[in-house]
Amino acid sequence: MRFFLYTTLLLISFSISAQDSISFHRLDFSKNVFGDSTSFVFQPDSSLTMKASTDTSKVSLAKASKYDLGASWKISVQMNVNPSNYNNIKYYILSDSANFTKSSNAYYVVIGNNADEVSLYSQTANSATKVIDGLDKRLDKDTVNVEVIVSLDKDGKFSLWSKGIDETDYYEEGTAQIKRNYSGTSYLGFLCTYSSKNTNKFIFKEVSIAYPEEEEGGSDDPETPVTIEGENFSLSDKSLSTGGEAVYVQYKFPEEGYVARIITFDSAGNKIEELANNTTLGKEGRIRLTGNYPEGIAIVFAEARTKNGSFIRKKMPIVCGK
Repeated sequence: MRFFLYTTLLLISFSISAQDSISFHRLDFSKNVFGDSTSFVFQPDSSLTMKASTDTSKVSLAKASKYDLGASWKISVQMNVNPSNYNNIKYYILSDSANFTKSSNAYYVVIGNNADEVSLYSQTANSATKVIDGLDKRLDKDTVNVEVIVSLDKDGKFSLWSKGIDETDYYEEGTAQIKRNYSGTSYLGFLCTYSSKNTNKFIFKEVSIAYPEEEEGGSDDPETPVTIEGENFSLSDKSLSTGGEAVYVQYKFPEEGYVARIITFDSAGNKIEELANNTTLGKEGRIRLTGNYPEGIAIVFAEARTKNGSFIRKKMPIVCGK
């Protein structure tokens, strides 16, 4: 079973060659996100403009995702500043944390740095390795308008393309065979690094994802959740404390066999624990929270895929104390 992201119904067609056609689903970053949502403004054309504070130098937005061979990712951005190491965008396509500054395992595309390039990096623990070295000086402009696409085929090979607003064809930045499996990565999104004079210089025109399998008879709208009477997911208690009563995520479905993913996060979007990951559930049951929960508000994200491919999702807050 495979989990998909919430998307809009807009499908964008893209052809790398006459043989390959990918349908992209535009992602909606106005809801179900982690990170600095107050640092971005949504525009009528569905674009996203950064409006960050001078008190920080990095802001980010992330969405729950699911790593998958055969996926493709797309981002279209405008940077009203010549990029550098201090003014750039990292597009995280695979990350084990919604807080990208704390990711231990990740793949991300750097859009702009001192080399003015578009390059793919692999991250493990505190080390990052460039796996696709893009063309230097490609983004050496005072205003950058670029569209970037990353594809990961079923054999584990990454391909990276970019296209400027004044270009008609995509330029292949390179390819790379991955050496490790990041099946635990559950987020995608972007991290903006900026100097104090450039708090409003980044515009995100589009962020999309595609799964080639959808072209083989899959649903055109896999993200439409079903509506089932009753409370499919709930918490046994809305507060959790050390030495107090155990708290459970409770579930109840009309039939057994739904495949679930249940993850808990702290208020900053850091994962606390994973209670279920592609786990087939019975008709009714419960799963206990056992992680180390800091004081404050935690979020329980529960998702189940039905047998017909639709989804049920719920985010539940819980107050954590000593």
